[in-house]
Amino acid sequence: MYSTLITGLALLAAFVASSVFYLGCPNQQWRQQRPLTFYTALLVSLILVVTSWFLFRLTLSTLSASFSVICFLMLALGILPFTSVLDKPGKVIARKKKRIEKGLEDYTPHWWVKSLCALLLGFPLALALAGLVAWWGPGNVLVNDKTQLVMWLITPVWLTCLSLVYLFTSVKRMLAIYLGLNLLMYSLLLIARTGG
Repeated sequence: MYSTLITGLALLAAFVASSVFYLGCPNQQWRQQRPLTFYTALLVSLILVVTSWFLFRLTLSTLSASFSVICFLMLALGILPFTSVLDKPGKVIARKKKRIEKGLEDYTPHWWVKSLCALLLGFPLALALAGLVAWWGPGNVLVNDKTQLVMWLITPVWLTCLSLVYLFTSVKRMLAIYLGLNLLMYSLLLIARTGG
């Protein structure tokens, strides 16, 4: 009973973190105007994600708690944008459709550039993060939990990168952030590998 309650609270914290992050994104469609600035939403979301991780950590190992939070965030961030469009399955609310069309008058989606960016820059980012967990994560990489985490970490990180890329309004900013994160992760991986 205790572990079920803790797991439920951890999932709730992760869901609220995803919702708050979505509300702070420029492309959010839940509200007429964005209720939170992006950086405020990001800060609140990070606090809630850390809270979720600590709650998971009460019943799971460090690596399992980390993987659980990442997988749930991947799922939530992939699904949340679709919830704003549908009132009933298959029926779009006319008011929201009109608001979406109005908000997108000067917006060029560049969906193919964003998709390509997520595929080509998200995967190396996921590989680098898995490598950093292998080098700097708790325990030896030969421990079963850590081996499984390193192996399975690539997919949720890559899919999270794929989900988040559509929330950017500027392709240049998106490319700068993804390239910067890749540069940072591979620099850290190089430092880890050389024994720094």
